[in-house]
Amino acid sequence: MIDPAYGATGSEADRFAERLGELNAGGAEAAVHGMAGAFRPSTPAWLRTWLVRQMLGTPGHVLAQAYAGMYLAPDAFGERSAAEAYLARRTCPALCVASLPEPAAWEARQLRHPLSTTVVWEGTGHYLHMERPAEFVAVLRRWLVTTMVAGPVTPQGETGAAP
Repeated sequence: MIDPAYGATGSEADRFAERLGELNAGGAEAAVHGMAGAFRPSTPAWLRTWLVRQMLGTPGHVLAQAYAGMYLAPDAFGERSAAEAYLARRTCPALCVASLPEPAAWEARQLRHPLSTTVVWEGTGHYLHMERPAEFVAVLRRWLVTTMVAGPVTPQGETGAAP
């Protein structure tokens, strides 16, 4: 997972319906306003510009539907307790690269497979893989090699040497 947006709590979770209303009313412009918190001082200006242009090029109803699917649909898992129930069913190894320590610590508690790991890159924004692409690829490669060396993963989540 790359800075996953599921697991929302508190005021963020309390604003789901209000945020959806803003997206329905304001479309892509509302989405751009809402993504301001996804950037940090380290986020390059060119990346901010590119991401904002991508968002503005996406139809508002598509953004609203995606948001509703993540946070308000009957099977949504954006809210923390719903995410915990959903993630409890995950049996495969998982890699999480997160930008903030608290969500990363929470995510780490959800990782049940022994080959799973969480990495925190404090100071990066939500699009951390785009801010630090070479480092992201290096982390991903190391994790993949470690996971593959451990052997195949069975449906029950057990690992073993390859036949």
